[in-house]
Amino acid sequence: MKRQARQLRHQLLKPKLWQTRIVFWGGAMLVGVIAAVFAILSDFADEAFKQVIAYNIYLPLIITPLGLLFTMYVTRTLFPGTEGSGVPQSLASIKDSSRMLAGRYLTFRIAISKILLCVGGLLCGASLGRVGPTVHIGAAIMYSLGKYMHFRRDYVLNGLIMAGGGAGIAAAFNLPIAGIMFAIEEMGRTFDRRSIGMILIAIILASMVSILVHDSDYHFAVTAVLGSDYVQLGFIVVICGVIGGLIGGGFSYLLITIARKISSHTRKHWVATTLVCGLGIAVTGILSGGVAFGSGYAETKALVSCAGQQVCADHPGMLFPLYKIVATVMTFISGIPAGLFVPVLATGAGIGSDIAMFFPVELASTILLIGMVAYFSGVFQTPVTAFIVVIETVSY
Repeated sequence: MKRQARQLRHQLLKPKLWQTRIVFWGGAMLVGVIAAVFAILSDFADEAFKQVIAYNIYLPLIITPLGLLFTMYVTRTLFPGTEGSGVPQSLASIKDSSRMLAGRYLTFRIAISKILLCVGGLLCGASLGRVGPTVHIGAAIMYSLGKYMHFRRDYVLNGLIMAGGGAGIAAAFNLPIAGIMFAIEEMGRTFDRRSIGMILIAIILASMVSILVHDSDYHFAVTAVLGSDYVQLGFIVVICGVIGGLIGGGFSYLLITIARKISSHTRKHWVATTLVCGLGIAVTGILSGGVAFGSGYAETKALVSCAGQQVCADHPGMLFPLYKIVATVMTFISGIPAGLFVPVLATGAGIGSDIAMFFPVELASTILLIGMVAYFSGVFQTPVTAFIVVIETVSY
């Protein structure tokens, strides 16, 4: 017994173990602070562009193409590696045993530039979110800290990347459970038990610090009524699942297919591609009355608040999902740093809202939530994360 106690005491006081814990937990708190700052800047940029279109709805015809062109120029010339959401780069870095990809994509320089470029995209009306980029930022910060501390074991470095990614999604919208599930379902297909505890605590710490720094309410107030007709409810689940899954899967397939087919053209003629995409976003935003611009958070909130009402002045319209899909596709084709998380939630809410029109009004909120989960699952193929994200982002 005494020998076991001595061994336990030795393990608890082991300097190397505590050094690893400090990097995991201290890095997670740093991710929480940076995610909060990112949120503040993103909200400011989103609101600033809304003020622009409130002044003149046609100004995006100039601002959006030129703004995207400038953002893309800075991305290509100064900060290569920041393109897209950053989640694929983070996943690839985990799988790459040579650490070449991590050394290229997961640096402090990439993390800071990702924030500035995403804010720049929102300032010119691009349809993008900040959750995916925050995952990239978190993974970059945590990996960079581990590299600075000269950690060499793969399970520690992979654990840092997973912790940073999960901490990013947890801190972006104060969703600790979603951050944990994202780390397990998306980033950590193979967990090493030696780092599980540190990863979970890191994700929770990041969310808590983010709330302390920037305690904004990103949750949606919903009054969900399940009803007593379980046959009807089951029918609704099937309808929402099929429609949301098909549209979400189609959207994901469209993004991947277009990216592959025009990749060579985009590299050679990136100026023309960016200008055309910017103009497409501007035209789509104008046709939608301005609701297709930006992250889509305000529109999601409006859809949730309008659920169950026969007439609602804040409703973005039945065609909102279509407009949002087009604007989001154009944003990603342009190649600027951008996330999908919030635009996907907004589109899913719009699809759920449209489906709800064919059912009793008291079920509107429930159908809207099912639509969000179905579309999110169709896009990302992460059903458990989709369910938890929606559950955590709504309050009853």
